Amino acid sequence: MKAPLFWKEPRSILALLLWPFSQVYALGYMLKSLWSTPKKAPIPVLCVGNVAVGGTGKTPTCLALYDLLIEEGKAIHFLTRGYGGNLTGPIKVDPSKHTYCEVGDEALLLAHKAPTWVSKNRYAGAMAASAAGAQLLIMDDGFQNWTLHKDVSLLVIDSTYQFGNGYLLPAGPLREPLAKALKRCQGIITIGDLLDLPTSKPLFKANLTPTPVALPKKYIAFAGIGRPEKFFKTLENLKIDVVFEVSFPDHHPYTEDELKTLKDVAAEHDAQLLTTEKDFVRLPPSLQAEVLTLPVTLTFSDPKRLQALLKGSL
Repeated sequence: MKAPLFWKEPRSILALLLWPFSQVYALGYMLKSLWSTPKKAPIPVLCVGNVAVGGTGKTPTCLALYDLLIEEGKAIHFLTRGYGGNLTGPIKVDPSKHTYCEVGDEALLLAHKAPTWVSKNRYAGAMAASAAGAQLLIMDDGFQNWTLHKDVSLLVIDSTYQFGNGYLLPAGPLREPLAKALKRCQGIITIGDLLDLPTSKPLFKANLTPTPVALPKKYIAFAGIGRPEKFFKTLENLKIDVVFEVSFPDHHPYTEDELKTLKDVAAEHDAQLLTTEKDFVRLPPSLQAEVLTLPVTLTFSDPKRLQALLKGSL
């Protein structure tokens, strides 16, 4: 789905009409948290989560944290629900065998970095990873999941979007009240500018930096991520000549017909198709060679301070 525009508008009529349903959601969330008893895995678990639904940058953060922690010499595995995939797991992802339809797009990106497990039941996934030799788990998403105990939870916040209109689902983008999320986490990573948040928890600044690539012509840019406008804004900042921008819903499963339509538009304008790495793994394999990606890397402004927090807790 695409994030509704009214999620950014506190005084939106739609948001106000949906507000009573947000209270029902809040009650359900509270009861679930009270009745659940997370199970502790035999290895440390680092959870990378968020408060607002959509593309806050959790997966790039997980990849960057792996690079930060691998210096310790431990066997680090990733764990994810496998959103968008149809396998319940626990299953170890094989990028040469599994498709995004089976394990989701994030799992494929993570699996190119390190052993990655997909499991709807996070505790079962942690146990499978531990049995396979994992000494530390980085969990992509799952901050609001109560089946697995987290030794450290880091919240990732997109400083541009922040918390939308501040309402809970479905009136707004929040998965839980902000105050509760800030209380439960051990640290906050803001991608972009540092935010003035009502918390004493340590704040860490990070930036998504595009990897320089040769981009010598005009482009048709398309994206099916949480907030496609972030991708298009990056291209604008890089002064890349984009003829058309095409948005799709998050985790959109691209069809050959859609890609052929985009190819026709590109041919009309003598342009090249350009998308994100996350979108690329959802393209029909037969057409991937005709699409370029703009790789991005997340970097921390003070990696040693973040490393010290993680080493002390994990």
